[in-house]
Amino acid sequence: MKIKTISYGRTFALGNYSSERIDLQADIDENEDEQTALSILKEKVERFHKENTLIEQPIEEEKLSKEQIEANYIAEYEKCTNLEQLHKCRFTKNHSKATFEAYNNKEKQLKP
Repeated sequence: MKIKTISYGRTFALGNYSSERIDLQADIDENEDEQTALSILKEKVERFHKENTLIEQPIEEEKLSKEQIEANYIAEYEKCTNLEQLHKCRFTKNHSKATFEAYNNKEKQLKP
């Protein structure tokens, strides 16, 4: 059997659930060694990836302080224009005294 064409490809993980695939193909002469040619393709694929690809860094989630979380809850309560809306944005079991009071005050304000 005579091998006339070889190829090498690899999929590289880029982070953030992304990847890229790089493939190379080459025709080889009768007197060329297939293993050597394949090694050359592999090296070229890896070098191309290293020189031309920016790996994405994971996006850092914003970390809110307890005060910021509390302020966000209170702002959401203030946006409510009726009891139905207010009850949909009920505080969590980890609510603070301030969020509890803001919720109750808004509830009193919206009650007929």
